[in-house]
Amino acid sequence: MIVLLSGRSLFCQGLSVQLGLMNRPVASVPLSSKIPQMSRTLHRLQPDLLILDALEVRASGFLFIDALRQEEAIATCPILIIASGSFPDEARFIAAAHARGLHVMLEAVSFEELVERVEAIVDQPTPRLAAVAS
Repeated sequence: MIVLLSGRSLFCQGLSVQLGLMNRPVASVPLSSKIPQMSRTLHRLQPDLLILDALEVRASGFLFIDALRQEEAIATCPILIIASGSFPDEARFIAAAHARGLHVMLEAVSFEELVERVEAIVDQPTPRLAAVAS
């Protein structure tokens, strides 16, 4: 399951449609300042990848992602941050994202290229907490 956090932008909506056409299950979850509520939703969905719009991250800061990562439901889930246009302070933003182990794609790409990147991330074997605990 690929989860788009927010999904308000036309870019995220277009990506959701494109992923659906590629037979990838997609859900859109609105961003909320209530981390426990989002955690319950994400725990229920069991995402293989979270996708956020870079402008949302820039507005709320990385502290939101850091807090969300504290929740067991998504501690090991890969996160991809995407942008649909030009992005100020790109180098600093990418450095901060990479320091947190996040995937970043700020360059202008087609939906097809973005879907290929998403598939590469989702298809990578990643340890899940449930597998580690058993």
